[in-house]
Amino acid sequence: MLINKIDFYTLNLPSNLHRVLEEEGGWESEEFLPFFINVDLVEGESEDGDLLFSFQFSPSSQEFEGLNEIISSREFDENGYGWTEFLMNEIEKLDQDLVSDLEVDPEAETCSIVTTSKGSFEKLLFYLTKVFQELIR
Repeated sequence: MLINKIDFYTLNLPSNLHRVLEEEGGWESEEFLPFFINVDLVEGESEDGDLLFSFQFSPSSQEFEGLNEIISSREFDENGYGWTEFLMNEIEKLDQDLVSDLEVDPEAETCSIVTTSKGSFEKLLFYLTKVFQELIR
């Protein structure tokens, strides 16, 4: 398995995040490839301003071969829709309240979970770390 770094909760957002977002419109971490962690400026009010935090990946990439077999054996599709459903089910087992603060935007090729709350995103990253660590054991 080629996925080595999954301790997502260790993510350090830039201390000048708002300035970076204002200048560039978005910020992305490739520290956890093949997973992408993004923060974007969006219109609307949230508890953290106009920010959208997202966690995304493409389960069709070669790195997910073994993990796809695992979730398939648990009756989930090996695509963005199946992965999104699987991860949301696992997160709900860990923190039912968090699920209501998350939104999903899956596609066949992409699993995407987003929130406008920095606190909820930090919790999401912590729980995703736990879920993926269990899967790769």
